[in-house]
Amino acid sequence: MKEPVAAKRKLLVRPVSAQRLAEPAGWAIFVLAALWLIFLGSTFDQYIGGLAVIYAISALGLDWIQGRAGQVSIGNAAFMAVGAYATATAVKWHVPTLPALLIACAAGAVVGLIFGLPALRLQHLYLALSTLALQFIVQSASLQYETSTQNYAGFSVPAPSIGPLVLSGRSLVFALVIVLALTVIVQRNLFRRAPGRAWMAIRENQMAAAVIGIDVTRWKLSAFTASSALISLSGGLLAYYTLRVFDDTYTLAFALTFVAMVIVGGLGSIAGAIIGATLITIAPYVLSSWTNNLPSTVPFASWLSSNISYINNGLYGVILLLFLLYQPRGIAGALAAGGRSIAARLGPPAQGSRAAAGAQAAPAVAADVTSRSSVTVSPDQTMAGQDHPRDEARQVLVVRDLKLVYRTGAQALSGVDIEVDAGEIVAILGRNGAGKTSTLRSVSGFFRTDRARVSGSVMFDGREIGGASPIATSGRGVVLVQERDKVFPSLTVAEHFRLIRCSAEARAEAEEIFPPLQTRASSPAGLLSGGERQMLALALAWSMQPRLLLVDELSLGLAPGVAKRLISSLREYRDRTRVPILLVEQNVAAALDVADRIYIMEAGRVVHSADAGEVSRDTVLSLSFGQR
Repeated sequence: MKEPVAAKRKLLVRPVSAQRLAEPAGWAIFVLAALWLIFLGSTFDQYIGGLAVIYAISALGLDWIQGRAGQVSIGNAAFMAVGAYATATAVKWHVPTLPALLIACAAGAVVGLIFGLPALRLQHLYLALSTLALQFIVQSASLQYETSTQNYAGFSVPAPSIGPLVLSGRSLVFALVIVLALTVIVQRNLFRRAPGRAWMAIRENQMAAAVIGIDVTRWKLSAFTASSALISLSGGLLAYYTLRVFDDTYTLAFALTFVAMVIVGGLGSIAGAIIGATLITIAPYVLSSWTNNLPSTVPFASWLSSNISYINNGLYGVILLLFLLYQPRGIAGALAAGGRSIAARLGPPAQGSRAAAGAQAAPAVAADVTSRSSVTVSPDQTMAGQDHPRDEARQVLVVRDLKLVYRTGAQALSGVDIEVDAGEIVAILGRNGAGKTSTLRSVSGFFRTDRARVSGSVMFDGREIGGASPIATSGRGVVLVQERDKVFPSLTVAEHFRLIRCSAEARAEAEEIFPPLQTRASSPAGLLSGGERQMLALALAWSMQPRLLLVDELSLGLAPGVAKRLISSLREYRDRTRVPILLVEQNVAAALDVADRIYIMEAGRVVHSADAGEVSRDTVLSLSFGQR
C-alpha cells in the first residue's frame, strides 16, 4: 500500500511560492544596501546605518519572543542596558572585544532566565509586567552605579578591535553588517526546524501544543532566554559603537521604539524586523533633513524647524498608530500578500488556494475511509461491552467521583464516574454545558494557569493521573483531539507531522487513510477546509501512537454526512490498533453507530449509562436533550 503513496508524491507539482521568490530578492537587497552604505555612503549615512543595523539585531531579539513564541515583552532597553554595562565592565578589566560581547550575551541570558522563569509559568501580560519591572530596576540600578562610581557622564568604552585591527568607520559598519547577517542565518535555520515549529505552535495555541507533547514552559523560557541574550549583544555593540554607556540612553521610551519596529515591520518576520528597525531609525533624521531644507516661504516652515524635536518624539507613535489601523500585519505582511497576489496571476493556483476543492473532496475521502473499515476481527478482539462481560482487569480508564470547579467559581462536574475498557469506544452524550468537554479536560489535565480545582480519582492503566498537566498525560499516552483549535494555522500540514516527530511510516499510513493530507502537504493549516482540519487532527493523534484517545466534538461545524463518515473512521482505527477511545459527540446517530457504550451527562453528572446497542436514538435524545 505504501508504493502507490510514494508514487503519488513524485507526481505532485509544487508551485513556486512567493516566499521562495522573495527570499533571494531579499538577500540581494540586503547585500546591495550594505555595499552602498559601506563604500558610497557619507560619514553621516554610515553612522545612521550602523545604528539601524544594531537596532535591527535588537528588534530580531524582540521578534523572537513576541513574533515567534507569542509572548509580550517591553524589556529591550533593559536588556540592552545589561549588555552595555556588562561590556563596559569587561572592558574595564581589559577583556578583548569578542569575549566582552560574549559576556554581554551571557549576562542577558542570566537576567532573562531569572525574570522569565516565574513570569512564563503564567499567561497573558505577566511577562510584559515582569519586563516592565526589569526596565525600572535596571534604569535605577544603572543610575545608582554611575553615582556611586562618580561617573556622572557615563562610562567611556574604547573602540572595538579584533587583534591588532581597530574597527571604526567603514570597517566597524562592515563588522556590524556581518553580525546581522549571521544572526539572520542562525534564526532562519532555527525557525525552520523543530524549535521554530514548537514556538509557532505555542503562539497559535498553548493547549493544543501541550496536547501533542510540547513542554510549553520550557520552550517559552528557551525563547525568552535566547532573545534576551541577543538583545544584550546588541547593547554591547551599541556601547562599542557610541563609545559610551549612559543610563539616560536606555529609557522606557527607547524600549517602546522596538515594539514599534516589530509591529511596523511585521510580527514573525525576520525581514519585517529589519525593515521596521531601518524605517523607525532613519525616519526622524529624514524628517529633520526635509524640514531644514524647506524654503522659508513655505507656511509653518519656521514652526516645523523650531519644534522638530517634539515632532520626532511623537513620530514613532504616529507611525505605529497608522500601521495598527491600516496595516496590522506590518510591511512584511503587506509584501507577502502582494507577492501571493502576483504569483497567483502569473502562475497556476497554489495548493493553499484550493480549499474549496478540498472541501468537496472530503465526503469522497471519508467514504473511502468507511469502505476500508470492514476488517476481519478475531474472536478475542470483539468489541468490549458487547461480546464479553465487563472485566476490571481490562479497564484502561477509571474515573471516580470527579469534581471540577473553575476559577470563576462555577462547578462544571459534581461527582462523575466513567470507565473505559481496553479496545472499546465509549461516547459521552448530552446537551451543551452538561460537562462533557470538562470531563475530557479533567482527564487530559489542566495548566496551573487555568486555576481549575479538580478532585476525585482519575486512574489510567492503574496509575493516578488526576491533577497532572496536559504535557504529563500526553507523555503517558493520553492524547486529546480538542473541540476547537485542533491545528496550528501558520504551520503547513507537513510541519505538523514534523512537529510531533512522526515517523515516515506513520505519516504514510495517515496520508493513505486521508489522501487530501498528502496533496495539501505544503499548505498552511489555516487554508484547509473544515473536514481537512479534522482529518489532520485525527492523523496527528493517531501518529502519536496513543494508549487512550480522547476526541471532543469531531463533527463540529461539518456537514452531517462528512461528520458521520469521519466518526466512522474512529472504528477502523480502533479495530486496527485496539486503542480505546473516549468520544464526546453531539451527533447522536453517528455516536451510537460507532460506540460500544454510552454515558449521558446532565448538569455535571452522569444520569444514564448503557450499551450502545441496547438504547435507541429517541431514548438518548429524551434523556440528554429532553426531546423526542
